[in-house]
Amino acid sequence: MHRRSQAAADYDRLTSAAPASLTVHQGKDLWLTAEQGRTTVTSVDGVPLDARAYSPFDVLSLRAATNAGSIRFDFAYGQSASRRRGESYSTEIIIDIAGRAKDGTETSSHIEIVHPRGQAPLTALGVVLGLEALLGLRANAPAAGLYLPELLIDPSYFVGEMMAIGARFDVAR
Repeated sequence: MHRRSQAAADYDRLTSAAPASLTVHQGKDLWLTAEQGRTTVTSVDGVPLDARAYSPFDVLSLRAATNAGSIRFDFAYGQSASRRRGESYSTEIIIDIAGRAKDGTETSSHIEIVHPRGQAPLTALGVVLGLEALLGLRANAPAAGLYLPELLIDPSYFVGEMMAIGARFDVAR
């Protein structure tokens, strides 16, 4: 199957397989219908893209880890900034965070993560680092049980490994 049509099919599965997408809004769980989940996101080069809310397990994990009042994942499928520059396809992950820091001050961050070879290398890295942890190749293997990746992989280690395989991080405050 052609790569673009496979990617389009994956996008449709991610954003429309469930009748609603879980988000957290003002401290409450909120299920968005497909129509309510439509939005626009801005690419790393400033181009607006149509997007739809979707709900990976990360919504629950982030809520448990941060007690954040609002969490929403939006997914856009289209031409990447690198393609618009005439380069190879890439994946772009944009994270916007706003809230109160541990010291009580209001803060915000805008983080752009770009991998020039698309999503596959990042997914593969996550699988490898998860297996590495489960097999005890970096530290003691965890006890038998069910684990989500964020319980197995130190975030700073993961970011370092992402950068080692070509991911670029751009952080603005």
